[in-house]
Amino acid sequence: MKKELTLLFMLFLLVGCTEDKRQPEIKQLQHEVLDFPDMMIGSPGDIQKEGDCLLVLDIQQDSLFHRVDLANNRYRGMFGAKGQGPDELIHPCGLKALGDGRWACFDQGKNDVNMISLDADGNMVGLSRMFKNKAFMTFNIVPLSEELFILNGETNGAMLALIDKEGTVLSVSDEYPYKDDAEKNIPVRFRAMAYQGTLRVNDNGYVAYAFHGAKQVHLYKVENKMMKKVGEVIDGYGHYKPDMRREGAYGSAHDSNYPECYLDLALTDKHVYALYSGRTYKEYRLSAFEGETVYVYDWTGNLLKTYQLDVPITRFCIDDEEQVMYATANVPEPTIVSFELE
Repeated sequence: MKKELTLLFMLFLLVGCTEDKRQPEIKQLQHEVLDFPDMMIGSPGDIQKEGDCLLVLDIQQDSLFHRVDLANNRYRGMFGAKGQGPDELIHPCGLKALGDGRWACFDQGKNDVNMISLDADGNMVGLSRMFKNKAFMTFNIVPLSEELFILNGETNGAMLALIDKEGTVLSVSDEYPYKDDAEKNIPVRFRAMAYQGTLRVNDNGYVAYAFHGAKQVHLYKVENKMMKKVGEVIDGYGHYKPDMRREGAYGSAHDSNYPECYLDLALTDKHVYALYSGRTYKEYRLSAFEGETVYVYDWTGNLLKTYQLDVPITRFCIDDEEQVMYATANVPEPTIVSFELE
């Protein structure tokens, strides 16, 4: 009897260990083209959805934003003038839906955050400044609300900073990563250039930052005007050379023999979706900035699922119900495609 109990106990341990080591699910996804004959995308910079409105930032056209009415499967045209005037944008970076037909974007050319207001037909009826940035090194700023913002750049060595409308720093993230003492001794602003990436923020205070040149994702939650780290993915470090030839200039060159990593992010309160390239610029050239793999993490950084796409995409977003992925893909021209997730 004792021998039988021992065998049962060992079998129980074996089964438990086997279950703990199960690999996350890998699911194949097939794309569908959202065909709009009168829509010509030049060079997509971002794609975001709110309700039935889908916006695509186009950094190559004279106007900046495409609008698609998903409810009626209709292309509504473009809006947003490019220029230096008061109602124009120079180089918008990213989009974030604010609700009620309002969208926010950071203009790298003017170094400010703007609110775009649309009417029911998708026409721009207003452009107003939400925040004027005065920080020295800034790559992106995304609003949490009309009063609070997440700044990505270099703030006292940190990757991210929570700031208010006056620019006061309320809280900061951890510093830019380093794999050893040699990288730690690289001045932080050169590491900041090497570890640039994608910043996403959702309405409930969740913040994710993923690197283009290293397989890392850093996860935070903002509560009571404090930014707290809740998880991370550390699967590699950057391969780069800092350019210190000119005094007062900051630059770092990614080694083209190593793969590009995370290209884009999408967030919900439950999950973080990360588009991964895995392609080297040396072999793929500009196609290195396309990816066929989307990793799904929880907010502690655990990998839950992997989606393998039948076509590579450049940017993407997820609907609120996590049922459909919308993306831009070169098939062969830049086109909007969708994937059914579940």
